[in-house]
Amino acid sequence: MKRLIFQNIKVGLFFFAIQLFVGLIFLYKSFNQETIIMTSFICCVSTLVFLLVIVIIQLFYMKNNKISLDDFDIKPTQTTIFYVDKTYEETLAIIQNTIPEKIKSYQFKYDNEQDVYKAKTDASILSWGEEIIIKITKLDNFKIQLSVLSKSLLKTTLTDYGKSSANIKKIKLAFE
Repeated sequence: MKRLIFQNIKVGLFFFAIQLFVGLIFLYKSFNQETIIMTSFICCVSTLVFLLVIVIIQLFYMKNNKISLDDFDIKPTQTTIFYVDKTYEETLAIIQNTIPEKIKSYQFKYDNEQDVYKAKTDASILSWGEEIIIKITKLDNFKIQLSVLSKSLLKTTLTDYGKSSANIKKIKLAFE
């Protein structure tokens, strides 16, 4: 919980510093100093208020859903391996035709170099978007191994409130 709060405070202070710096630059231009100071102050205060509102929303969400930061389901990177009892062609058809729709991917493609399928999802209220990587390994005619990785697009994300975990569950459901 403390990590989440400190991350939000750092982001807010970063925006605060940028706006203050821009305001100070305008002080040395030919603008009315009083207007620039007031504008800078309003920008700084609005950023801090916005940060405070976001922290409060996150805390209420986590408290109401009884989520701790150590909970496996909210970590921004999820990975799993599971097995599918289908042919290789059936598995490919499900991956290419069903999964992009289930995970609401705006970009879904096959990467020839890494021999994996890659997908990206849009940002939502819970996350800045995810990158999903699916690797197919053929074990025999009716046994396929799928390795699925779902991770947040932003490396600085501490929690995605279960979006990556939900993506993996949707992919598993597509094969049932």
